[in-house]
Amino acid sequence: RKLLYASGLFCVALTADMSKEKKVARLEELFDLCPLDRIVSVCGPATTQRMLRCYDVFLDYIGDDKKRCHLESLDMGDRDDPMFRRLKNEGHQFTLELLKLFETTFHSTHPIRRAIIY
Repeated sequence: RKLLYASGLFCVALTADMSKEKKVARLEELFDLCPLDRIVSVCGPATTQRMLRCYDVFLDYIGDDKKRCHLESLDMGDRDDPMFRRLKNEGHQFTLELLKLFETTFHSTHPIRRAIIY
């Protein structure tokens, strides 16, 4: 959900200063892409590598039946489980990477930054 939200936010921010026609056309192009590709398209491949690595860790965990079953078997009292901790820490890192991308892609006076902060 975080990735879907962030990818939409990046797309809207990218088109903030465009005319209606250009905005619609660009958003249609961007929303034809998967959420990760949207962010890469907006921010560029070089700047998104750290964020993509964090997401790869998440995909590794949910794509591995053994890891996923282990995580699904945990209850609220198992927060110290090493696998859970690693995945949770990677989730925090993913959030930080998204924030860094947002802050470096859109200047502090960009309308989208003012809109989401206040």
